[in-house]
Amino acid sequence: MAATRGKVFPSTGRFGGEAEAVTGGAEVLSLAEAAMGDDSPEDLVERERRLIEAVVSLARSLRDERDRLAERLREVESQLGSLAQQLEHRAAD
Repeated sequence: MAATRGKVFPSTGRFGGEAEAVTGGAEVLSLAEAAMGDDSPEDLVERERRLIEAVVSLARSLRDERDRLAERLREVESQLGSLAQQLEHRAAD
């Protein structure tokens, strides 16, 4: 994380807005380093690696859940359409 300190990363802008500037979180990192005490650089690298793995895993889980919910929404919309058609046919009779 120390290598990214102070750099600016553009976001992907996937949600339609302009790309935002995202800082590397230098202030938060400095506080975290102070709280960790005398950890060696290797310990910090290992903690960062584990944190990145956890974030990646969480992102995958959230994406999978989003996909599952989107599929379920499509099913419910289809069922709702079918029920609406049945109701229209009954009203026409």
